[in-house]
Amino acid sequence: MRIRRRVRGEQRIETAAWTVLVENGVRIRRWSQSGEGYAYVTGGARMIDAPRPRSAGAFAVLCHEVAHHALGHTVHAEPVDPRRELDEEWAAWEFTFACFARFGLAVPASVTREIAASMAERLAAALEEGLEPVPARFQPFQAAARALLVAPRF
Repeated sequence: MRIRRRVRGEQRIETAAWTVLVENGVRIRRWSQSGEGYAYVTGGARMIDAPRPRSAGAFAVLCHEVAHHALGHTVHAEPVDPRRELDEEWAAWEFTFACFARFGLAVPASVTREIAASMAERLAAALEEGLEPVPARFQPFQAAARALLVAPRF
């Protein structure tokens, strides 16, 4: 049996994560091994799948998924149009940055890069669905999104 010690920073992140979950009435259904997260409602309960909050990156994913509930993104039953979906993703990442600031946590460059990649992927999907012109706040992600559209898919 391996006993794992928590480092001080990890404890801060975990405490912050549980605070965010409790304050927003969100429960964990499953700890994700892949680092990805999902927010959904099942049986009236606000649930997420997210990685264990042991690093800044995992905390960012967890906060992002909680944001979808906190901001009301999981209440629509109807399909969401590409522009609205982009706006919701942007708002969820803003919520995430606010969580980092609230708990006095630094946002590592690796997290910023992951967020930029996530927004580029979302913008690429919106462009495929016909979003034009690209709204001003998403233009920093436009070159990466267009590159994704021309890249070969496997």
